[in-house]
Amino acid sequence: MEQKEALRKIRDDPENTLCFDCGNIDITFTSISLGILLCAGCASVHRYLIPEISEIKPFESHYTKKQLQLLAMGGNASLKSFLAMYSIPCNDSIEYKYRTKACRYYKEMLDMMASGKECTMLTPSESEGAELADEYINKGFSSERTSKSEKLSIQKSHTIGDEELKDDHPSRFMNAIRTVEAFASEAYNVVGDSVKEKTEKGINYFRNKFRRASDKTPTVKD
Repeated sequence: MEQKEALRKIRDDPENTLCFDCGNIDITFTSISLGILLCAGCASVHRYLIPEISEIKPFESHYTKKQLQLLAMGGNASLKSFLAMYSIPCNDSIEYKYRTKACRYYKEMLDMMASGKECTMLTPSESEGAELADEYINKGFSSERTSKSEKLSIQKSHTIGDEELKDDHPSRFMNAIRTVEAFASEAYNVVGDSVKEKTEKGINYFRNKFRRASDKTPTVKD
């Protein structure tokens, strides 16, 4: 199957039509390592704040077979549901949520499954999953989640592009980050306790989902 058709099928997933972080409908980038789709503004924030975690790539570009598997086996809905098991909603701070133990586990599990390996790692408990991963403790990384006081009142039609974020002035960039987070707060509802599942049951669900997705992943030459 042609790569273009494979990308079309990935994009056809309703959850993949919106930016994972802010809900923007203008999807132009992917985070390969996290298996999610993003708008230009959020992709720029990923590049600036979490380059060691999120590998950003324009959506309309060439992918290796493994990269396509990461997108096909992952997707916005999968990560959203996985983080919900740890009460981490999509509109939590980008700097925080992707550095949690839960997200680190998901990223490593997705990579192993996309490589055809069995994931045997110890899963984080429901309480520890929302904690910062060990490598970020005592290194000055923020564990603050987006607060209401940080939100800006903006129109949903407002977007932030790469050109706006090329300015190196710190205050300008932080304002852009806050705008993205404010957009996210309006686009998503915070996940409540009622949708949480037992951690191990949820982990097994995702492992099975990855296996099923692997069987359906289109064959594309590197």
